[in-house]
Amino acid sequence: MQKKRSIKIISIVLILVLVCILITYFKNDSKKVLATTSEFNSENLEDNEHMHVSIDASGDKVPVPNGYVGSKVDGENEIDTGYVIYEGTEEVNNANVEEAQKTRNQYVWVPVPDASTMYGIDENGKKWGKLYNFATYSSNPNYNELTGAYPSNWSESNGVIKIIIKLG
Repeated sequence: MQKKRSIKIISIVLILVLVCILITYFKNDSKKVLATTSEFNSENLEDNEHMHVSIDASGDKVPVPNGYVGSKVDGENEIDTGYVIYEGTEEVNNANVEEAQKTRNQYVWVPVPDASTMYGIDENGKKWGKLYNFATYSSNPNYNELTGAYPSNWSESNGVIKIIIKLG
């Protein structure tokens, strides 16, 4: 009788521990998803050991990794059109842009308001990257005139992605 009671108590404790672990996991996991898919909130940006905050042409804050600099060149310095980040710490402006483009690596920071446009989930729950073809016109029924793109390696139905594998 005592042995059965001990087993029940241990079982209840283990179940409670498991429930706590699951709650913590899903709580943390949902925060990660919210951080990548919610609206970009530049007001919360602050300099830290990994990055500094630059201001684009519209006055919006942009996170720039330390060791890199945000462009001051007209047409390269706005989030909405793609904010160019140059390797190195010397300022890049209209006067020195040609030299910087030839001698320094560049990266374009583009906000992605809907992360689901970058990946899809198949029927097994696996995430797949979405590849796009870009064209000025296409007869593809999935061609999007606004973006000038259509799916390259995938199709989607009811929120489930199907990967198209081309052999050869």
